[in-house]
Amino acid sequence: MNTPRKEKARPPQKETWRRTVERGLKQRGLSIEIAPRISADRTRWRSLALPQVQQAGRGLTCQEGEIIFLIEYGYKDSTNSIDHEGDFIKELVDGWRIKDSGIRFGVVIYHDTVSEVIHIDDYIDNPEGLKNRITSLTRRLNPSGSADLGKALDFVRENSFKNARPGAVKVAIPIIHQMSDQTKGNIVPAAQKLKDQCVSIVGIAVGDDSLDYDIIHNTVSQPNKSFYSYHRSYYDMENAAKWVHYYYPGCHSSSRQNDGTATTSNPQTASTTQAATTRGHHHHHHHNNDD
Repeated sequence: MNTPRKEKARPPQKETWRRTVERGLKQRGLSIEIAPRISADRTRWRSLALPQVQQAGRGLTCQEGEIIFLIEYGYKDSTNSIDHEGDFIKELVDGWRIKDSGIRFGVVIYHDTVSEVIHIDDYIDNPEGLKNRITSLTRRLNPSGSADLGKALDFVRENSFKNARPGAVKVAIPIIHQMSDQTKGNIVPAAQKLKDQCVSIVGIAVGDDSLDYDIIHNTVSQPNKSFYSYHRSYYDMENAAKWVHYYYPGCHSSSRQNDGTATTSNPQTASTTQAATTRGHHHHHHHNNDD
């Protein structure tokens, strides 16, 4: 007797990231084609910030943080994909202004094996050196093997936060484009062990038929809609970082009270606003575009 094949759970269909951005740009008299050119002029771009970002507050305060990026380079990726991953990280390095904020970065690369290529104390107050290292790294990676995110998260837990500063926010940001049936069952348990060590997990998913979105939703910190960003392609992912830099839960908006003193919103609450601004609103199309 044939039993019906169980359909893979899929997230609800909601507004796409592109439509959200286009609507915000239209309110500022811009188009999605013009915006990237303006974003290169950061002073002008801030004056034309998207309404959602303006609502988050007049300024952004970032507490000390240790951030680990996980770059995937499995067989479904390409050299272009990996280049986009590197550019995505470099845009966030610029956006978080690590020289002034006390944020430090590490980078782990993973496919069927895992290794650390940048530790959190390698480029203290040296964003240009960090970005140059990321460029060099992503240009020499050759995609191969099956991405084993569970193994990568275990590696981060055991190695990446050595020499972390007491009290600093700890964040792991895996870029996720493929899952293997053989190893995907290990992802959520590995993620839970990491979260049990007070590490926030922000998942950056790039659409592919192999992804199990229930697993991703249970991998990231909760509520998952605040710690999860979906993009149809690596190109979309990179452009999201160019336009809005708020992926880091340790950054939160500050505003002025009537008496002129600065007030700061709760980082956990603010991270909801920030991640919601950047995520792809869970509108999943299974594209595998690098461009």
